[in-house]
Order: sequence, then structure tokens, then C-alpha cells
Amino acid sequence: MVTKNNEHGTTMIETIMCISLLIVVGTSIARGVVSVFNRYKTGRLAQQVIDLKRAILAYTAINEDYTSLSEQAMINADALPIDLKALRHAMNGKIEFG
Repeated sequence: MVTKNNEHGTTMIETIMCISLLIVVGTSIARGVVSVFNRYKTGRLAQQVIDLKRAILAYTAINEDYTSLSEQAMINADALPIDLKALRHAMNGKIEFG
């Protein structure tokens, strides 16, 4: 007795090609996400530099030079923006005053 078989199998080459295509598409999407995230962090870093400049100018406005400027003095005076109190910027580098 002959039975009708409606199953269609794929060959190993077709399966490998499909998996390879999924890997390429996934890698492209991951690269795009990383690129967007790096642009966001760069823009955030630029904004933090501007915020730090404003904080330094406001903190040293009564002095004629920057001799009273130090990280600890600005932290104690609550003169730094909230996201810079840990003295780390958006790219996770250390902020140093000099």
C-alpha cells in the first residue's frame, strides 16, 4: 500500500545557508545598535563637558583664579551635577581637575 507523504525535507546545505543568513542579519543589527549606543554616549559626554564647564564657572565666579578648584571641594559644596558626582563621565572614564 502506498501512502501519500506531504513532508518536504530540506538538505543540509539549505539549512546551513539559512542559519548563515540569520547570523549575518543578526550581526548587522548588533552593529547598528552598537553604533547608535556609541553616538548616544558621545553626545552625552559632550553635554557633560558643557555641564562641568558651567559648574566650574559658577563655583569659581567669586575668585579671580582657579586656585580653590578641586574635586573634593566641589563635591562638598554640592556644586557638581548629579551624574558627575561619582567623577566618571558617560564613557566611564575618570574626571580629573587640574
